[in-house]
Amino acid sequence: MSKIMEKWQQKMQQKMQQLKNYTQENKKKSLIFLSCILLIVVLFSLSVSKIHQTIQSEQIDSLIMSEYTNEKVVALSNSQIKHKITSGAKFTVLFLDPKDPLNSLITEALNSKKIKNEYKETLFLVSLVYQKEQVKERYNLGENQPTLIYYENGHEASRTVIKKRKNFQTSILNDLESLSMTNIKKIQSTTSSSNN
Repeated sequence: MSKIMEKWQQKMQQKMQQLKNYTQENKKKSLIFLSCILLIVVLFSLSVSKIHQTIQSEQIDSLIMSEYTNEKVVALSNSQIKHKITSGAKFTVLFLDPKDPLNSLITEALNSKKIKNEYKETLFLVSLVYQKEQVKERYNLGENQPTLIYYENGHEASRTVIKKRKNFQTSILNDLESLSMTNIKKIQSTTSSSNN
């Protein structure tokens, strides 16, 4: 068995030496070949990542977003929310775990005529399915706490945790409307105190 291993090692050493000699003799060809291989690997990695993100997005659309009849509720992926925040847009996002005990109540409330008619803004939904722990850590979300966060100028302006209460539809509508109003009140109180 050791003779076979020795022969194999010798053949491998010979092949490596041949490859080394060839690359030294043909440096330009070798560099072009290696560059092409590297380019193929990079393109393959990028396409696999994009395909993976597309599959996740389609799964969320078909499994979670299909429950929402309110066209003002729009799904955002983890990468899309980062981009939206850095764009400086004013928007509200709901971070919701589909396994949360309040999920069905929240879905029902967001689909209600009351919210469809009275809440005029788009509500972005980040479903905590993929990379759940990283998302919870990044946005400082508690366990089993559906959280509404209002972003403005690339920063969190206000947040509220949705809790089970009487008149659930009305309370969620109030939470949604008060998020942006809270920030306006903060700005007004800061402006009035600086004027004094």
